[in-house]
Amino acid sequence: MNPIEIKRRYDAGERDFSNITCTNATFDGLNLEGINLSGANLGFCSFRDTNLNGANLAGANLEWSCLMRAKLKRANMEKVRAIWSRFIDAKLENTNFREADLTSTLFFNVDLYGKADTTGANTTSLKLRPEEITEEDVKQLGQRIDELKEVVGYNISFMLQKEVGIAEPEQKHVTYNTLNSGNLGPGYSVGNGSKGLTYGALNNACANRGGVYGTGA
Repeated sequence: MNPIEIKRRYDAGERDFSNITCTNATFDGLNLEGINLSGANLGFCSFRDTNLNGANLAGANLEWSCLMRAKLKRANMEKVRAIWSRFIDAKLENTNFREADLTSTLFFNVDLYGKADTTGANTTSLKLRPEEITEEDVKQLGQRIDELKEVVGYNISFMLQKEVGIAEPEQKHVTYNTLNSGNLGPGYSVGNGSKGLTYGALNNACANRGGVYGTGA
């Protein structure tokens, strides 16, 4: 199933899309308020500026997905798997992240602990500010992108690696290139050296694949 079909059926009144598979696709700017995506496989997707208020994503896979500026008020994200995902500038209010896996997830400019319930969630390595990223995080990111060749294929992995830009270890440097505002603003940087790993590209890595809405899987 792909985003175009989902949107068509949603507009026709359907709300239950539980357990679907729609990976490597773009839902940017869509109104999907109250949709049921529980148990869905939505890895490597982009939900920039998407209205997911009141949505049910309990148990969904959102690995490496982008939810920048997504509206998530009253959304049920319980037990969601959102490792390496970006919730930068996301709009939370009474959002349920209970028992969610938020490993290496970015929540810049988000009042996560004030606006969401994270009881039982894995929050040990999530990042609330760019300066919290460490050199070890950079190393793990590069390794994970290389591993993606076995998961999502060589082309996607190579695209991510090219956009991110891995440098020599002794010059490791992280540039948070306009993470908070898409392609606008000065961005952030952490570490030493003039070369390194550009993290900002990961915000639109999913959005750059599959055309306007993507093809899904």
